[in-house]
Amino acid sequence: MKRYFKIWLILTGIASQIAFQSRFGAVVFIIGKILRFLFFLLFLLLLFSKTNAIAG
Repeated sequence: MKRYFKIWLILTGIASQIAFQSRFGAVVFIIGKILRFLFFLLFLLLLFSKTNAIAG
């Protein structure tokens, strides 16, 4: 498991360096992360608000 985590860290670092090479890439990267987080929160909100109807 440590080996896979180390590989993941290396690949994440390389991907981040590529994204942050230019100002535009950094802005797009950050906006994408924020949008992904907001959609996840929306999904959780909808999941918890609508499961009562599903469960009965």
